[in-house]
Amino acid sequence: MELRYERRFERDLGRIRDAALRRRVERAIVDLETASAIDEVRGIVQLRGSATHYRVRIGDYRLGVEVEGEAAVLVTFGHRRDFYRGFP
Repeated sequence: MELRYERRFERDLGRIRDAALRRRVERAIVDLETASAIDEVRGIVQLRGSATHYRVRIGDYRLGVEVEGEAAVLVTFGHRRDFYRGFP
């Protein structure tokens, strides 16, 4: 699956200081890259009320993904208490 990154996601990713969490995020990104369809990604859930927005749970954190055709756009990453305020 083709991946694109929004600037917001890159900024959120740069704020991660925990090495273990960063590795888990990198594994989730690799899962997205190697999947041929969005439903093949481990731990991905479609958000209610949106046909194109998904989230991947990584412990207490969430990775926000928007599907545009054959591409997945990584939109945001953040703690679950803040994640749903700005996504989708």
